[in-house]
Amino acid sequence: PKAKAKAAAEPKAKAKAEPKAKAKAKGAKEPIPADNLDQPLFSKLDIRVGKVVKAWHHPKADRLFVEEIDVGDPEGPRQIVSGLREHYSLEQFEGRKLLAVCNMMPAKLMGTTSYGMVLCAKNPEKKIVELLDVPEDCPVGTRVLPEGVPSSWTPSVPEAVKEYKIWEAVAKELRTGADRVAAFAGKTLLSAEGTKFLAPSQPNVEIG
Repeated sequence: PKAKAKAAAEPKAKAKAEPKAKAKAKGAKEPIPADNLDQPLFSKLDIRVGKVVKAWHHPKADRLFVEEIDVGDPEGPRQIVSGLREHYSLEQFEGRKLLAVCNMMPAKLMGTTSYGMVLCAKNPEKKIVELLDVPEDCPVGTRVLPEGVPSSWTPSVPEAVKEYKIWEAVAKELRTGADRVAAFAGKTLLSAEGTKFLAPSQPNVEIG
């Protein structure tokens, strides 16, 4: 009888263990894909045209805006936090088109999660920070790449962007030229239709 009871208990124990094992496997992190060294560096970022649908003052930080930006995601606008309150009013910021990095890991800024980053021309000496101009006829969701880089390259997943410091590597060579046009390593940033993106007033400065 004892042997029978033990045998009967074994399937139950296995049945209990299976959901735990499945739960453990479900919670396991996906491995970060290997960095493709043959892929052009800039194309590992997902930089798109966005439009500020709504913006408000960050409740805990005097220098930050919180905004909802439409970047063409099927699920709708995404929340991004930007340190632009010293440079733009809410009225100037809302409704504006801009360029946004869309495949960075979510980050909390003073308790508010940001799902991307907007790109600005920066002149620290003059304390000028300005959004890159985007023509009104340039559609939301348009991907932006350096001249000569095909859009067939798939951007990296956010985990890979963080792991391999892709944004940091790109930022080193992201600048406006003498004509104020945004460029990476000397190659003009363009939409598929050939649209260029200019800083309103700052030539030869970093973009970040």
